[in-house]
Amino acid sequence: MTKLEIYSMDDELIKIIEVTKENSYNKRLRMDKTILDFLLDSEIKMPYGCMGGSCGACIVEILSGHEFIDREGSHKIVLKSIDVNDALTCIATVKEFNPENIVKLKLKFKADFTIR
Repeated sequence: MTKLEIYSMDDELIKIIEVTKENSYNKRLRMDKTILDFLLDSEIKMPYGCMGGSCGACIVEILSGHEFIDREGSHKIVLKSIDVNDALTCIATVKEFNPENIVKLKLKFKADFTIR
């Protein structure tokens, strides 16, 4: 299990999401769930649009735990344009599962909307 601690732009802890190897895989789609999937499942309101790493709406700052997530997937070209401490939640996934793992993410935008 890895814990995702989600912080607001004002540095307030919004939610802690527990990610296990079992709940991180979407059997129907045969692919890993993204961090955005977990945020939306937890009813955290944040912007997103393309769901493929090109619009940048779902960007978050990684405060700690870089080593436990995969920021790239198959999207290495996209990531050249964002800071190494940022992640696009629509393509980032959890890659390490251990009860001591904590990934702290800070939302970069306040949102009650979705870009479509």
